[in-house]
Amino acid sequence: MNDTVLSLSLLNERLTPTAVHRGSVAGTWERAEHVTDLADFSSVLREAVKQTGYAGAAVSVVLTHQRLAQQLVESPSAKGRNLKLFLQSRVKQLKPFASDAAWSYQPTLPTRNAQAMLVHLFPRELLDQRVRSCDQLELHCDRVIPASAILQRQLTTLPLEPNEVALLAAETGGATTVVIGRKDGQIYLGRTLSSTWNVHPDRVNVDLNRTVLYVKQQFGVLVGSVWLFGAGAPAQIVPMKSAFRLTQQTQIISSAAAQTQQSGDTVSIITVGTVLAVTPQISADGWITLDITPAITSFVDEVIAPSKNSSAPVLDIKQSSTIVRLRDGETIVMGGLIQNTSAKNIRKIPLLGDIPLLGKLFQGRAQAKQKKELVIFLTPTIVQ
Repeated sequence: MNDTVLSLSLLNERLTPTAVHRGSVAGTWERAEHVTDLADFSSVLREAVKQTGYAGAAVSVVLTHQRLAQQLVESPSAKGRNLKLFLQSRVKQLKPFASDAAWSYQPTLPTRNAQAMLVHLFPRELLDQRVRSCDQLELHCDRVIPASAILQRQLTTLPLEPNEVALLAAETGGATTVVIGRKDGQIYLGRTLSSTWNVHPDRVNVDLNRTVLYVKQQFGVLVGSVWLFGAGAPAQIVPMKSAFRLTQQTQIISSAAAQTQQSGDTVSIITVGTVLAVTPQISADGWITLDITPAITSFVDEVIAPSKNSSAPVLDIKQSSTIVRLRDGETIVMGGLIQNTSAKNIRKIPLLGDIPLLGKLFQGRAQAKQKKELVIFLTPTIVQ
C-alpha cells in the first residue's frame, strides 16, 4: 500500500481527483468540464496533479462508465488457474462489446445451484489509454476500481442484522450503482443502471425491483432493507416503498449524508396508472427473450404525518414479472393483473334528506363493484 496516492473518481466522465498522503486528504479538486476525449487524458491528468498539489507516483481510479459491465457467472467447483480459464472463456461470450475485454472477478455468495463470481468487464483499449496517460507523466496506475466495490465497503458500516440482506443504491455521476449484500461485506450481486432517480425515477424503480426479484430467484433470499446514497435520495423513499414488491417490514432509508443535502419540504412525483417495462434480448440464432414487468398503480388514500407538515399517498400496487422466449413475429398474451374497486353512493332529497333520523326515509344508498383485468398482447419484430 502506497503512503501517497492520487485517487481519481471518474464517474461517467465527471472527474474528481483527490491527493491522499498517509490516510489524510492533501488536496482535492472537481473538474468543471466532463472528460470526453480519452485520447487527451494525459493533459487532464496533468491538470489534476497541478490542482491537487500531488507529488507522488501512484494513481488509482474509481470508475463508472457506460461500457463498464458486470455479469454474474455461476462456475464449477474450481479454483486458481482452472477457475480463471473457465471465466476467461465466459468473458468472451458475455462481453457486451466487440473489442477485447479487460476483466476482473470477485466471489459472491453461492446461488441456489453453484458457486458464483461477479465479473467486471471493460474495453481493454479504453483501459490502456488511461495507463498510457499515466506513463507519459511518469505516474503508475496501480488499480482501477469499479464504483460498486466502494459501495460494497458501506455494508460493514451500516446498522444491519448479521444475516440481513441489504440493497445499497448510490447516484454516481448520472448512473446508479447497486450492491446487494450482508453485514459481513459479502455480496450477492453488483450492477450499474444507466439512469438515476433524479432523471428517470420510474425506470430506476423498475430496474431495482427486477434486481430484488432476480436475487430472490437466484439466491433464495429476501431483501430486508434498501439504503439510498446521493443527491435526491430522501425524495425516493415513498415512491420506492410503493413500487417495490417488498414485505411490509422492509425499510427504505436514505443515508444521513444525503439527508443533510436537503432542507424544507420535498415533493415527489409518483406515477399512477399502468406502466409496462419490456427489456428485449436477441440471440444469434434469432430467438427473442423478453423480460416483461407490467404494473398497475392506483391511489387509495392519503396519510398525514404527525407534524402536519407533510403527507404520503397510500397506493394499491398490482405487479407481475415474467421472462419469455419466442420467435420473430410470434405473439404472447399476458394477463392476471386484476383490480377490484368498490364505490358507495348516497342520494338524497335536498333539505329533507338532512333531517336527523327521519332523513333516512328520503335517502337512497347504492354500492357499485367493478372488476378489471389487464391483458397484454406483445408481438416483437426484428428490424433488419
